[in-house]
Amino acid sequence: MLEKIIIVYITGALVSFVYFATMEKSILNEEYTNEHDGIEAFLYIICSVFWFVFWVYGIMNLFKKYK
Repeated sequence: MLEKIIIVYITGALVSFVYFATMEKSILNEEYTNEHDGIEAFLYIICSVFWFVFWVYGIMNLFKKYK
């Protein structure tokens, strides 16, 4: 069970981190249009929160496991 949680944690963190990085590039890009601004900003916030929560959760679990 713990292995499945760790796999989900790692994949979720990686996916949201990759999205986080690509959003950062598209926001900094001068050709960035305002068409999808609301949706992309919303997804950006969700992914950054998701990424942060997953890393904190994973680190806390590692500390609890190896204490």
